Amino acid sequence: MNRKWKVLLIVCFVLVTAAFSVQRIVASMDTKVLTEKEVKQIVTDQYGGEIESIKLTQKGEQTVYHVRLMNDRGTYRVIVHAETGEIVELKELTLAVSEKEAVDLALGVAAGTLKTVTLRDGSVYVVEIETGVNETTIVDIDKATGEVITKLVRKEKPSNVTEQQAKEIAVKQVPGTVVQVTMQSKEDKRFFFVEVKKSEEEHVIVEIAEATGEVLSKKVVAQPQVKISEQQAMEITDDRIDSETISAVKLIETSRGPVYQVIAKKDDRIVDVRVHAITGEVISTTTIDNGAPAKQPPKQPVKQQPSQPATNNTTPSNNQPKPKPTPKPAPAPTDDDDDDGGETDDDGDDGDDDDD
Repeated sequence: MNRKWKVLLIVCFVLVTAAFSVQRIVASMDTKVLTEKEVKQIVTDQYGGEIESIKLTQKGEQTVYHVRLMNDRGTYRVIVHAETGEIVELKELTLAVSEKEAVDLALGVAAGTLKTVTLRDGSVYVVEIETGVNETTIVDIDKATGEVITKLVRKEKPSNVTEQQAKEIAVKQVPGTVVQVTMQSKEDKRFFFVEVKKSEEEHVIVEIAEATGEVLSKKVVAQPQVKISEQQAMEITDDRIDSETISAVKLIETSRGPVYQVIAKKDDRIVDVRVHAITGEVISTTTIDNGAPAKQPPKQPVKQQPSQPATNNTTPSNNQPKPKPTPKPAPAPTDDDDDDGGETDDDGDDGDDDDD
């Protein structure tokens, strides 16, 4: 009898459970579940970023979507109610470091100038920083944690700086126009001196090491006040000597005040013309290079002396004739009219003018 009751109770339990399951199935059929596309749209509209994965699961009595989201701040797990679209849970999985934050972290451990920053394998920022002359420091930053993984200092082989590179370095230091570049040697080392025109009243001379490109000094050179421009000085020179070309114009300070030194070419000669920068007066014109070699005086023929009679080491008698003295050659004529070189001042006389 007891056995029959047990069987009866088991059958009743099975029937009740089955009825309950059927009821839930029917109820779920009446409830609308959101699609994956709809859930993705809900999550991205609220948090931005990209959906890495999405899965429909059962959480207790609720049907939910588990969504994995990545945006510029990190990676998150988002649980969304499958029927209502309500965000049930938001959990941050990792806190990602932005590129700017990675650069700031790298500069904090290696002071210098940023060269490049790249993201390796999507997880490590590689930041290259110029920390010195011919020296680069490479800092690896973990994107997830912001931790400095490695720091490597790389020395680069130095190479001599060219004149063009020296100009670029100087203009970067002092914005302006390069006037001239000179080079000097000190203790087996060479240095560029680049003159940069910062303004009409101010020039700056930048000293740069040829071996490293390092800027060693900057010296301000005040320019004298002038009334004649470089172009006007060139025109005055052309009017004076009818020059063919003008190769250089430089403003110099002399005892007479500011003077333009104009280097011009005329008739295969190089002429240095000095023009006063205030009055426009031509102070001097000097030929500094003749195009043709100087003429040499003609050579005179050498006359042969008459042969002397043999004496046999005996004293000649009074009756023997004495040899006539050999006539001296006449002095060679000089061609003074062919000397085209020299310097002429404003009066047309030969001689040097004191332009200093």
